[in-house]
Amino acid sequence: MHAVSPAFVLHVSKQVFRHEPESYLLHIRGYDWGFMEEMTDRAKQNLAAATTFVKDFIQRVSKV
Repeated sequence: MHAVSPAFVLHVSKQVFRHEPESYLLHIRGYDWGFMEEMTDRAKQNLAAATTFVKDFIQRVSKV
């Protein structure tokens, strides 16, 4: 499958492993959906911002 909803992933986890793990959803905005060889500059900026956010988030929650 190319795309499934987060709810479906958690449902499968519950059915297969009898466990729904704590989960988070990260949305990274995209702009141009044509076929290209590389990401647009705006997409690269969004990916960099998301990467920084996730790293900071992991550091915060690992200190708790």
